[in-house]
Amino acid sequence: MMDTPLPSDAQRPTGAGASPAAPKLTVIIGCYNYGRYLPAAIDSVISENVGSQIIVVDDCSTDNSRDVMRAYGSQITPIFQPVNQGVAASFNAAFAQATGDLVYFLDADDFVLPGALKQALSHYEPGVLIYHYRMRYSDETGALAGIHPAPQTPLAAGDISRQLREQGRYATNLTSGLIFAREGLEKVMPISTEQYRISAEGYLVSVIPLYGPTRAYEDTLSAYRLHAAQNWKSQPDFGARARKGLQHDFHRYEAIRDHAG
Repeated sequence: MMDTPLPSDAQRPTGAGASPAAPKLTVIIGCYNYGRYLPAAIDSVISENVGSQIIVVDDCSTDNSRDVMRAYGSQITPIFQPVNQGVAASFNAAFAQATGDLVYFLDADDFVLPGALKQALSHYEPGVLIYHYRMRYSDETGALAGIHPAPQTPLAAGDISRQLREQGRYATNLTSGLIFAREGLEKVMPISTEQYRISAEGYLVSVIPLYGPTRAYEDTLSAYRLHAAQNWKSQPDFGARARKGLQHDFHRYEAIRDHAG
């Protein structure tokens, strides 16, 4: 069930009597050894029946991910990376083939909730560069639980460029809870493959709002599947995880300074 959208600045009409043309959507699914989850991700997009261009990038998986991709035939555009390069490289390779006005990066272990993409496309406003949504938690079987981020945490909306420049962060979501306007991505892509082997969306949400407004909705867009093989959870050394998180923040702050300049 779709939640009630935020009022006021979270969504504004495009003008008196204005009705923007229906946007085209590209869904980009990056996969590395998530063959067991990949069908749920792809099927959840196909079942929305919104005419999405679906690009699936495999980053040299050693499981059955590529066989899963081949089974979908012409329903998807497959990209098989020649060497393992990480998330940013997958984003870059797929965006080079993307044709949509809006681009949705869906993690291969997550999936779209029923009706969510149709609802999201109805929120389209020319000039808005990021759309922030909530996600539902999911276990390995796909059973849904709570909401991420928690409902009491307001997602940022409007012009947040000053907040980014002064604080370096704001309330947003993970990859599968974000939809980007192509015009915003064109200003900041490609992403550094060395600095963003993981969490490449952290770069995108850090610099795109410097170029235009964002919107936030209480709608739940996708399921955030929790499992032991996630990038951060698969690192058992807490110190190494902390250092990785700090390094990620330093890279984001550097990018903010560069784009703000």
